[in-house]
This record gives sequence, structure tokens and C-alpha cells, in this order.
Amino acid sequence: MGTISSFLSERPDLLPLLQALERFDTCGEFLLTELGHGLDVRNLETTATLQADGSFVLHTPHPRAAKTMPPSSPHSGMARTAVVFARLMIAGKDHGVRSFIVPLNDASGAMCRGVACTLFPARPGAKAIDHSSTSFCHVPLPAEALLGHLRGSSKDERKGFMRAIHRVAVGTLCISISNATVLRVAGCIAGRYSAQRRVGAPESVPILSFSTQYGPIARIFAHAVVFDSYAIDSMQLFVANVGKPDMQNVIGGVFKTTVLSYTQKALSDLVDRCG
Repeated sequence: MGTISSFLSERPDLLPLLQALERFDTCGEFLLTELGHGLDVRNLETTATLQADGSFVLHTPHPRAAKTMPPSSPHSGMARTAVVFARLMIAGKDHGVRSFIVPLNDASGAMCRGVACTLFPARPGAKAIDHSSTSFCHVPLPAEALLGHLRGSSKDERKGFMRAIHRVAVGTLCISISNATVLRVAGCIAGRYSAQRRVGAPESVPILSFSTQYGPIARIFAHAVVFDSYAIDSMQLFVANVGKPDMQNVIGGVFKTTVLSYTQKALSDLVDRCG
């Protein structure tokens, strides 16, 4: 929705789609990463070739170019539409990575013409969503599927690419902010467990009374409070740098790396103290 809405001022025809996404009448997906291109996603290989009539043909040239992770399988009673990032090809020339609106399947559960979905194996434990591999076989797209101008400037390919995927930086910060909440909840679970579990005889004591138990839990709670303040400061700094994608990438990246790496270790410590 964030990617599509950034074009709304010049494309009022996109409003019905945004409203459908907002009402959850359709489910939106963000198809950027490919099987063979993760952090080097600037080298993605999916192509959208301009046709003589102004339409496009979206194509996955080989398996390594399949879009990876976002779910695209039919979901009961709900259509799925994606923003797909592909190389715009005009008369055999590469005009950089652009975004296209592409229907994936309809409400009846049928995949759209030329769109193929392969479900990844279900992960145990967590109630995971249906992560998938998505590929396109000469999928026809109307001219209005392209978000942005056909003849964009190619003077600075990196800037153009970063502008096209600007919502990634927003997602980097927004998703990782939840780690502060995860720490508080996990700490609360470990604390309650530690207060209820008792050891010793004839008079038992809660294991929370041991420093090796309450120490890590208290530290994790303290860090969660710090991360709350860090999140607010990062959000304010992020908003203050609107229009500066490099700065926003740094702010989101530093926050995610700092908080996520700590959270992973902290959760492991809490699990060890829950028997």
C-alpha cells in the first residue's frame, strides 16, 4: 500500500485498489527478492518487456529469478495482488528496475494466467504464513500496470533503484520495532514461570530467588525499556529525513541490527531458564 500510495497524486485510478487493500477485500504482496538475489537485489532478473501497443510482458527467465518468500498461493475467498519489481526492457535495452501491479490469483482460488506458485515446506512450531516461490511465464500486463513514468532517467541507476524500493527502509524499521515488545512479553513469561517453579526440600523456594535466574530476566526487562526509547528516537529521526533514502536506510538498518541481534540472544537465554 505504501508503494502504491506514493503514486496516487498522479494516478487517481489507483484509489479503488488501495481502498480494496485497506478493507482487506484483497491481499497485497511485495515481490522484490529473488531466489538468486537477496542482498544484491539490484541485480534481479525478472523482466517486464514493453510491447508495441504500450502493454508489457512479465517474465521469469530462469528458476533463480523466481520471487521468494511472500505468499502468493490462493487464499479462500480473497484475491491477491502484488507489487512486482522487474527490469523494464524497451527495444532490448534495460531501463532499470521498476514496480508493476500484478494480480496473482482471484477470490475463487484460481491463479492468474501465467502466474505459478510453489509453496515452501511448512515450518514447525510457529503458525507461519504460506511462504512461496512465485514465477511468471510471459504474463501480459496492461500499460497502467507500471507505477511511474515509462521513460525515467537512467543517469543514476542506484538512486532510481533506491527510490523504487523506498518502502523497504520503512519496513526495516517498523518490523524490527516489535522486538522491544517481544522482549517484554518473553521476560514476563520467564518471570512468571520462575516465580511458580519451586525447588528444594523440605522447604521449597521459587527459582526466581536465584541470581542466575532473576539477573538475566531483570537485564532483559531493562534493555526492553531502553529499546522503547531508542525506537521512538529512531522513528522521529526517520521522519525528519524524509526525502533522504540513504539516511533512512542507515537509521533503519542500525536499529534493526542492534535490536534484533540482542533479541535473538536474549530469547535464547530466557528459553534456557524455562526448563
